[in-house]
Amino acid sequence: MTDQNKDNLWEELKLLQATVNKFDDFSYRIKNWFITVVIAITGYAISKPDRKLLYLNFVIVLIFYFYEITYRITQGDFLKRLREVQCLLREEIDLCDENISPNMDKYLFDIKHISDRNLFLRVQRRLKLEEARAKRNVRELNMICSRSWKYLFQFRISLLYWLMLFANIILLLILK
Repeated sequence: MTDQNKDNLWEELKLLQATVNKFDDFSYRIKNWFITVVIAITGYAISKPDRKLLYLNFVIVLIFYFYEITYRITQGDFLKRLREVQCLLREEIDLCDENISPNMDKYLFDIKHISDRNLFLRVQRRLKLEEARAKRNVRELNMICSRSWKYLFQFRISLLYWLMLFANIILLLILK
């Protein structure tokens, strides 16, 4: 491995670590806002016995859960590259073209496998969205739908959302 490649990998490692830390901060902020919004709506719904507001909480739980999952999935992509860079630096193997730094495109912006028949892509085209951005949006939506199930039972991520759902169900039963 040349010194230039090694320096590039070290710089990429620093950037990746900072990015992963920012995603952790985003997750923390999302949960704080989630708690604030749900408690405010729940408190108001209890003070003025209004079941409609408790139904709104179900929607809010879903919105915040999927919002956090989008960050978690993207963070996972960055973590994957971070581990690869760490491995490359540790083993000091010769780099092939796909491992030369920086190479986040293969992790984050793989948009060549999206069908032109995709409904969400067609809708975005009608809205006159830029093609690359529209395909990236479709990729992210597909990613969320296909990978969010694995986070559903990782309690460090989804326990708060589960607790709020159950608390909301109990409150709906009490406020008849």
